[in-house]
Amino acid sequence: MKRNEVGKRITAAREALGWTRYEAAKRMGVSRTAWNAWERSLHIPNVISLSRIAVILDTTQAALLGEGGGR
Repeated sequence: MKRNEVGKRITAAREALGWTRYEAAKRMGVSRTAWNAWERSLHIPNVISLSRIAVILDTTQAALLGEGGGR
């Protein structure tokens, strides 16, 4: 898993839903700073956060990690 690829996949999934970073952060219940850090690959979300991100973005953890099987 390449660190920057996770952020790119989170961004792509969010954009596919037509949401801004602010909207995604609000739905997730995190700050815009946290969400931006994930998308810019400054931080990789922990397992719990990754699971929640996958749910709100209607995808899977595996897809966000680049392991296939995503929607």
